[in-house]
Amino acid sequence: MILSKKRYVIFKILNNLSIINKIFKNFKVENLTLLKRISENLDENEKKIFTYTLLFPADLKRIKPSNRELSCVKKIYNNYKKVLTINDENEIMEFIFKNGDYVNLIFKFCDTFYNIKNRDKFIKLLKKYNSQRDKIYSFINGNDILSLGIKKGKKIGKILNKVRFLYYKGEIKTKDEAIFYIKKNFFG
Repeated sequence: MILSKKRYVIFKILNNLSIINKIFKNFKVENLTLLKRISENLDENEKKIFTYTLLFPADLKRIKPSNRELSCVKKIYNNYKKVLTINDENEIMEFIFKNGDYVNLIFKFCDTFYNIKNRDKFIKLLKKYNSQRDKIYSFINGNDILSLGIKKGKKIGKILNKVRFLYYKGEIKTKDEAIFYIKKNFFG
């Protein structure tokens, strides 16, 4: 049903017959009409994930999606409203960086079903992130930080995230600048 081209009609009939509510207690009937916006341009996985997110976000255990699908639905459901309201360029960059692996899917969900307040700005910053992604995560690593004398632990991950975000923003441009920043801000 979820992958059918007639998914909207099927779920509408099931809803009108009061069948769907008996199977899924938290069925989001208010999102039913949004199913009409699922385009054939989406791949099968995106169609499933978007349908789950729209109609069944609280009933996923009954559907038994894969772990990957479950993670995607949770990420989209917990973050899509932020995409719709976010305005400040720095906040958009933070959102993109924080949601790295999922950000393209979250954005695609929002772009498919809703009007994004700052769509053009979001697209520009998302393209920048996607084009620099490999470089963002490879220009400095945990061993670089360990070599400065910081002990293994969560602190290294926090430092890496901060430095990598500053690199994405363009405030740090080289590994040497990153090392200088770390020494200045994390040694005291």
